[in-house]
Amino acid sequence: MKISLTLITVFISSTLLLNSCKEKGHAEEFSYGVYENGKYINKFLGFTLEIPESWYVYNEDELKKVMGELERDESFNENGREIIKKGKVRSADLFMAQLNNPYTFDAIINPSFVINTERINDVEPIQDAEDYMRLARRNMQAMVNEPVIFQEAARVELSGNEFDRHTIENVEYGYKYKTTQFCEIMNGYAVIFTLSYANEIDRKELVRCLSSLEYKD
Repeated sequence: MKISLTLITVFISSTLLLNSCKEKGHAEEFSYGVYENGKYINKFLGFTLEIPESWYVYNEDELKKVMGELERDESFNENGREIIKKGKVRSADLFMAQLNNPYTFDAIINPSFVINTERINDVEPIQDAEDYMRLARRNMQAMVNEPVIFQEAARVELSGNEFDRHTIENVEYGYKYKTTQFCEIMNGYAVIFTLSYANEIDRKELVRCLSSLEYKD
């Protein structure tokens, strides 16, 4: 299976604040959610998303393998590796899907939709998603040696739901791509939706899925 360049940024998104947090495990009732019949359902965090069945949805073993390979990527500096190590306590990779089957896709940029979460209910400086994303930008930059350029940092609305958002634009090996991250606080957790894409058509398809988010009691 080929690992797209977009996943490097995806992996960083799952380890945003860890070096500034107390190391405690998830609550016992924490759930990674399930994907069934074209819908991702997370009762613990209280939301659902519609994800087309035509997309490639990673199973638990595949997701662990991808994240494990990315952890060893040379893009991370020593500080980044330490943050990743601590992050295994507080954060979780919940879901990953790509528009194309990664086992047969021959291009470099395979559009991706990833959901990560990090427990923040005992982190004093964080009051809302804006605080989280601001600290995330600081720590993401500290994890790699190359500068990370953030754009479009703002509070936005999608289909009645509000998120804090920023976009990262990268060029690697001559390939241009963007990663847009949306964040909201749910049940004491920061939930980060990471959308990676190379063109406007793919961006709209990924945003369409995020726009299907519904909160459930």
